[in-house]
Amino acid sequence: MGWLFPPGWPLAWLFIGYPLWWILGVSQAAVPVLSAFMLAAVLRRHRILVPRGFGFWLLFLGWTVGGLLLLQVDAPGAVPGESTGRYGVWALRAMWYVSATIILLYIGNLREQLPLSRVARYFGWMFVWIVIGGFAGALFPKVDFPSLAELVLPHALTSNTFVNGMVHPSLAQYQRVLGYQEARPSAPFSYTNTWGLALATFMPFFVVSWTNGSRRRRLVAVAFLAAAMFPVVQSLNRGLWGALIGMVVVVAVRYAVMGRVRVLAALVLSVAVLGVGIVATPLGETIAARWDHQHSNEGRTDLGTLTFESVMSGSPVAGFGTTRQVQGNFNSIAGGATAQCPKCSPPSLGTQGQTWLLLFTTGAGGLLLYGAFMAGAAVRGMRQRSPYATAGLATLVAHAVTSVVYNVNGPGLFAIMAGVAFIWREEMGATSSLTERMGGSLRSIWPTMAGYAALVRRNVVILALAPVIGCAAGLLLLASGGLPVSSTISVVLPEESSVNSEAAELTIDSEAQYLVSGPVLEAVAGAVGHQVDGKDLRVTATANSRVLQLTYRAWSSRDAVAGAEAAASAFLDQRRDRLEAERSAAEVSLERRADAARQGVTRSHYVISELESRAAYTGQPVDTRLLRADMEEQSGELGELSAALYAVENQSVDPGEVLRGPFTRTDDSRIYIDAVSGALVGLLAGLGLALARDLRSLRLSRATRVTPLTGLPLLAAADDPQSAALYSAAHAAAAHGATTSLLAGASRPARAASRTVDAILSHRENALGLLAREEKGFVPGAVLVADPRSRTKDVLGVARRTEGAGVRVLGVIHVRRPRRSLRRLLRPRNAR
Repeated sequence: MGWLFPPGWPLAWLFIGYPLWWILGVSQAAVPVLSAFMLAAVLRRHRILVPRGFGFWLLFLGWTVGGLLLLQVDAPGAVPGESTGRYGVWALRAMWYVSATIILLYIGNLREQLPLSRVARYFGWMFVWIVIGGFAGALFPKVDFPSLAELVLPHALTSNTFVNGMVHPSLAQYQRVLGYQEARPSAPFSYTNTWGLALATFMPFFVVSWTNGSRRRRLVAVAFLAAAMFPVVQSLNRGLWGALIGMVVVVAVRYAVMGRVRVLAALVLSVAVLGVGIVATPLGETIAARWDHQHSNEGRTDLGTLTFESVMSGSPVAGFGTTRQVQGNFNSIAGGATAQCPKCSPPSLGTQGQTWLLLFTTGAGGLLLYGAFMAGAAVRGMRQRSPYATAGLATLVAHAVTSVVYNVNGPGLFAIMAGVAFIWREEMGATSSLTERMGGSLRSIWPTMAGYAALVRRNVVILALAPVIGCAAGLLLLASGGLPVSSTISVVLPEESSVNSEAAELTIDSEAQYLVSGPVLEAVAGAVGHQVDGKDLRVTATANSRVLQLTYRAWSSRDAVAGAEAAASAFLDQRRDRLEAERSAAEVSLERRADAARQGVTRSHYVISELESRAAYTGQPVDTRLLRADMEEQSGELGELSAALYAVENQSVDPGEVLRGPFTRTDDSRIYIDAVSGALVGLLAGLGLALARDLRSLRLSRATRVTPLTGLPLLAAADDPQSAALYSAAHAAAAHGATTSLLAGASRPARAASRTVDAILSHRENALGLLAREEKGFVPGAVLVADPRSRTKDVLGVARRTEGAGVRVLGVIHVRRPRRSLRRLLRPRNAR
């Protein structure tokens, strides 16, 4: 059964078997199930290693959990109201984050059982399925079919658009991008953008796994990559194109800096040939047509701007937990989807890009934590030179390029975290050889989950009280100003009369502007007794209607109700005056036109009468048919104008009426927002205080605490100044350029160990002469000697001063005090 359960079989089942999960409609359900097996394998480890900067990711997960309490609060610019469906969306996204974390730890900890070549092969097969799905979607776009899950689940659930997209497989999406309905491949995913991000993030793993084999394997890989350009272009996916270009540029610069001229030349030649092939085929025309139709840019910009403004004005620290539906659309406050225009409703706030998603769902705090973790991994990836680190870095580059246009979910997120794991693994591989030669241990260098747990245990009081204090501070700050109260009145506006053409040109948005005009604000100020800000008066509209929702926010119920009623009354009075003025102007215009028509009829009648009298007198016939036709036309126009004038004179002015309200409610959303934001800020402050406390007061009581607390490699843990481990570490340090030791401990064993190390280093220097110093770029090194009473801040101070003097700190030798047994204490001092 080894072929069924190979090393890393949960990854193999998830990615190699992904087409099967997609066809069955259980691709989302397979993720937590297989992640559970990976988590079990990780938990069986004696110590669970984590990458550097993992604390940022843990804090980001905590920020996401905090958003759970904000799912039902109203966001500015979004449709108000509560929805239980938000819990399901939040849970799905949280499941993706947790599963991605497990994949990261699984790949990073199973170094012996799971080589990176095998992991890259699993992820490379996922790229193969994505490309095959792209071909299928481009060639057979109309194919879709019910999955097993769709047939089993109740129709009430599968009829939901969100759920249906996960359980109903289809090969392509039909969208109007080039001015007509165009098929864009999406298989094996629900959306084309998800397909594009997955292709970009899984491609580096395919390249690194297929180009490191035989020559035939490399040729197959190059041919497959060239063929993949067909669905890539057919997807009309500019974000995908940008990600591919970004990866090629970064990899090319990377190999140029490394001096890999042959690889760089092969890369440039391949790109050039591929570019010529695209331009010489109809694919080039498709790219040009897509470039000419960039109509989505304005919508994305408007949505991003609205998202930013909503977060900054509503919940800048913690966000809103999940996305929200936009109030109206970008063309009208009453805009919305209809049967004739299902796309008239814009995308939700927090979509169209991972940056906007993180900003809206987790606030600026979550966005910064996520960015810090990813940026740290990318910086560390730049320092590694292996192909696997390059693949991981390329994945992060693709994520960075597409972060403003693609939401990251599911497999795309897993590929990004695998890229972080690849960089971490290569960093561990580069560090382990030097560390082990110097008598250290890889597990003593890298942070562990136990280390984070120990940090929490040591500072449990601080970390427990800090969020409580932060929450209380947020609530006290809110209580000092009070809770705002909102009062809403619904005003229905009748359709304008067709007689008054000028009034008919006013849209519902133009009408809404009168609600925030000067006279209305003056009326509100008179009602509440103080000047009001236009920001406190908000106007929305029911979708596809002429019902305006007028909301006034104040700090008391009385002022809120008075302000809303005054605004509604002033608006209707102003609208009545405007309509009456327009009616008077229409009467004057109609009377003027009727008088002109009446004079024309009289004039025509007079001319006809004169001509007929002259004809009777002279006996010569006169043709007056044209004049009579003209007079009849003028008479008809006069009749119409008279009827219109009568209609206008007898038409009642209807400015509208209050449909509902006022409805008053306390804006308790601020309670949740300020409490959660205060708790999260308090957590950050408490964590910073705990770290500062550890760094300043903790002592290096055990050798295993050296690296977690100082970040410096542990070279040796010596029991006494004459131990073999100390001699081995000193010789290894000398081989790496160490010229002296620096004392960071005050005990006699530490001083004796320092003298021993200095003697070894001096002996090696005398034996080797000054050859090493004469080498180009030689930088002298130093070894720190510490004991159990050495404080972290003292060790870090010595290290900083040493580095400032231009001397490298190679690591720390930790010398324990010899155990004092009773027999040893009773021995005479001269016999010891």
